[in-house]
Amino acid sequence: MVVRSWSLNADVYWSLHVVEIDNERGKGDHCPLDGKEFPYRFAAIDQLIEDFIKEVDKRRTR
Repeated sequence: MVVRSWSLNADVYWSLHVVEIDNERGKGDHCPLDGKEFPYRFAAIDQLIEDFIKEVDKRRTR
């Protein structure tokens, strides 16, 4: 399977992303967290989902 485009988002309010991991055209793989943007290295779909859930869970315990 070839993955060409992907995006995972967890919102507090509509369009206010707390956790996002995507590969937006022009930006490449990146991970906006709490209003700050960090690079993200895509390895595999399973890892992407695991990383996303981990970041969401971190914010649930705040």
